[in-house]
Amino acid sequence: MVTLKQFGDTAYPLTKPPVAAPILAATDGTEQSEAALRIARLLADRDHSPVRVLTVVEPVANTAPAFEVAFANTVLDEHVTESVRERACLQVARTVPGTCWDCDVTVGDPAECIAQKAEQLEAGLIVVGLGRHRFIDRLLGGETALRLIRRSRVPVLAVASELETLPQTAVVAIDFGQASIAAARLAVRLVGEGGRVFLVHVIPPNSASNPDRSWTVLHEARVIQRLGRLAKQLRDEGEAGVETRVLRGTPARRIPDFAREMGVDMIAVGPHGHDFFARLVAGDVSGRMMRTSSCSVLAFPRRAVDAEHDAILAAAEARRDARIAADEWPARLAEFDSRNVGRRARLEIDSLEFGAQSELVGYAFYGAAYDPYDAAISVMFGDAAGGDSHLTHSVRDVRAVDILPDPSDPDLDLALRVGHEGGQTLVVFDAQRT
Repeated sequence: MVTLKQFGDTAYPLTKPPVAAPILAATDGTEQSEAALRIARLLADRDHSPVRVLTVVEPVANTAPAFEVAFANTVLDEHVTESVRERACLQVARTVPGTCWDCDVTVGDPAECIAQKAEQLEAGLIVVGLGRHRFIDRLLGGETALRLIRRSRVPVLAVASELETLPQTAVVAIDFGQASIAAARLAVRLVGEGGRVFLVHVIPPNSASNPDRSWTVLHEARVIQRLGRLAKQLRDEGEAGVETRVLRGTPARRIPDFAREMGVDMIAVGPHGHDFFARLVAGDVSGRMMRTSSCSVLAFPRRAVDAEHDAILAAAEARRDARIAADEWPARLAEFDSRNVGRRARLEIDSLEFGAQSELVGYAFYGAAYDPYDAAISVMFGDAAGGDSHLTHSVRDVRAVDILPDPSDPDLDLALRVGHEGGQTLVVFDAQRT
């Protein structure tokens, strides 16, 4: 009989309420930024938060020699900055009259400048505006919003032009990582009393590839239980109504579809991904959502909650012995198993088509083995309570195997990466030494 191990029964850790800190409102002086200013004012009035306005002027790019480019940027800074600041102040006075917000102007890359300013201010939230159509292409040009999310250590609220009031309804994409939990908590705070929040977990279609039907049932039951515990805690902490949903498909498609079906004001995500592996694909689930969604998007960057862990991973990445030669894969995987069997882990599938998505979170790692005949690596997970049900995820067309050791403990590892045709598969262990 299959038994369900109650992983993660303890309450999810509280995060510092982010909106009470200063709010950084970024504007490019155009109409698309006005919704961001309005929402920043509503949040500031409700939460008694100070607001700082930032406008970024991008340097002039041309093919002139380096000294001429530097001169052009200096002239831009001297002769344009004040007029840009005046235009931003006039926009603030027109859009949110009665405020006394300081307006700053800086020259440089918008994503980098906004992220740096937020850190300097110790801001709790960055608010930016989005256009009316493919809004990611309207935000200060190009891929600024996505780069801002990847660079920032501060949550980013990208406001749709049509939004006139604080969001009342939200869909939160939950993968049970720290960033998605923090995004859920912030979403509940933003919608406030009387609001409605949906916690949505999407089970990828390739989860059903396991022939053991009992595993599928076990996994879905566990997801429902974890969502229920999180929803209860959020209801106890805040004043919004919290509901749960489990969907099947790909998160980048199912989450926006569900948001449209429910007519919500905002989608909240906790972007995850593992830059320390020098990701093989560009973009992630949050990026796809920002390109396809028609409502506001709240992103809680992984860097905002994983700074300490990222430092450990960076130290591990610096090791030159992480990459393993193909003829050593069987022996090294056997050693890897002996160090890590029984530890809780995340299985993440990273593909060119769908981006990064968590397939499993918190199950026990049972082992990994290489089959040279099929050029495949099988990664096994199961119930830590010793039940019969288990999952074997097969990775074919393996091109590379990396093991990242834990610099603080030579007897453990941080992660296993299997690079393959079309993407990569990651096994990332929980920080807890269980």
